[in-house]
Amino acid sequence: MILLYFVSNILFFKLTKYYIKDDKDRFIASVIFMILPGIIGSSLMVNNSIIVVFVLILYILYYNHYKKHSFLLLALFLFIDNSFLILYLSLFLYSFKTKDKTLMIACVVLFVLSFWLYGFDASGRPRGYFNDTFSVYLSIFSPFLFLFFVYSLYNVAIKKKTDILWYVSATALGVSFLLSFRQKILLEDFAPYATIAIPIAVKVFLSAYRVRLPMFRTRYKQVANFVLISLVLNSFILLFNKPIYLFLENPKDHFVFKYHFISPLVDTLKQKQITCIDANYHKLQQQLKFYGISKCDDYKIVNKESENTQNIDIKLYDKTIYSYILKKQNKTKKL
Repeated sequence: MILLYFVSNILFFKLTKYYIKDDKDRFIASVIFMILPGIIGSSLMVNNSIIVVFVLILYILYYNHYKKHSFLLLALFLFIDNSFLILYLSLFLYSFKTKDKTLMIACVVLFVLSFWLYGFDASGRPRGYFNDTFSVYLSIFSPFLFLFFVYSLYNVAIKKKTDILWYVSATALGVSFLLSFRQKILLEDFAPYATIAIPIAVKVFLSAYRVRLPMFRTRYKQVANFVLISLVLNSFILLFNKPIYLFLENPKDHFVFKYHFISPLVDTLKQKQITCIDANYHKLQQQLKFYGISKCDDYKIVNKESENTQNIDIKLYDKTIYSYILKKQNKTKKL
């Protein structure tokens, strides 16, 4: 994951040349991308987010260089992650702009196949999670950068200067907010598609900055410094966030609460000499496998206490933040 993070940043720097001319400005855009809390977080967690970021940048770089789509890559993406459904949707919308019927048909087919392979969870009672989604985006980008980022997408749209990168990012944002009116969504499925459009935001800012005479640029410099300082602070808090639990009455109020379980859970299981369990949840099972805990029927994580169950408390700074209920399965002997 960390290796992909560095390779993605190299590819991202190459991508910026299609949006920003000056090498110094390209470097600034790359540094902003590199220290985005969402990008840092994706490189430190065991999930597919950084893989999606990597192949997404690779694909857009390929398209900008050769001015054509790679249908082979699009087909391969189908087997990497369910979130590429968003890419197919965004390219389908982009095909209307370019009047590319082949791309349109291919995206429809791939979209349907992705939907068929992975499905779409629309269960449960409809509830609004717009505020939650908006808050997570603020933490992924840092608040002030995200607000300017959204303005940049709007600015490009009204000037009718949209391109493939704009469509990918705007579609991800639009769909995530639209779905959040009904249900809670997994932002890690949408965030990679939004974050890669940083060159658009940097280009919009630099255009507004350089069109003005030097004596009228002071306010823009102050705004840029403020946004960058807030971004650095947000990234610092992300990297060193665990002490925040000491100041929270309810651990679930922590902004990355759901990502602090895996390593302590693995340590506890290994202390109990448990090397395989049924996690009862696909993504948790994948994460445990990364740390050497395979899947088996000997133990299972359950929701309620019963016979042969034990509690596994996840602690940080001697404070319990979560508890798992682990059940030892009774095996019947075959005659």
